[in-house]
Amino acid sequence: MVSSSPRSIGSVALSRPAGRLAALTGLVVLALVGASACDDADGPDEPGPTTTPDGLTTPGSELELGQPAVVPTSEGDGVAELTIERVDAGTAQDLQQLGVTDFSEFGGRAPTLYLLRLQIDWVSGARPVLLDAKHVNLWSGDELVDPLPPEVLGATSPCATGGFDDSAGPGASIDSCMAFVQASDAEPADRITFSSGADGGYWPPDDAELTWPLP
Repeated sequence: MVSSSPRSIGSVALSRPAGRLAALTGLVVLALVGASACDDADGPDEPGPTTTPDGLTTPGSELELGQPAVVPTSEGDGVAELTIERVDAGTAQDLQQLGVTDFSEFGGRAPTLYLLRLQIDWVSGARPVLLDAKHVNLWSGDELVDPLPPEVLGATSPCATGGFDDSAGPGASIDSCMAFVQASDAEPADRITFSSGADGGYWPPDDAELTWPLP
């Protein structure tokens, strides 16, 4: 079990999720114009993950980075398309800007910083909530990688984040970011997961979370 009580990394308080939580992504359609014989020789594109009758990405699916997943991301009936675009390696300067300046918990060495780049498209229903470690997690084997709390990720930080404008509605899209830190000598992160509560369809104890293996 992962503790749900906050702890601090450097000068930043970390919120640990209260269980084995998850991440996501779904269905990419590539428009190919004027495909050549050489293109044909490459074979057909790999199919994307399947969907449920209500159009959500099938629980338990495994996706590639860049494949969007259609998921519930808000209280009520909100539906969004979430694309995990890539994971960037942070720098020492990024750590300082994010307030991670005390490395004592990491043996005096700067920790590894992962910057998870996301795109969120509002599909329908209620306004999507800002995704955090209640839904999206980074894993190293059986260990959760510590997330930095959203309040340190301002609009001008190396991991800029934000929500939808008050005037936005279905069809709107935002770019967002999540930041994670781990000891530099730990095993590298190997996957991202998306999960929801027991009534949300992507409950980890049911092996229903979405998974993105990292290269």
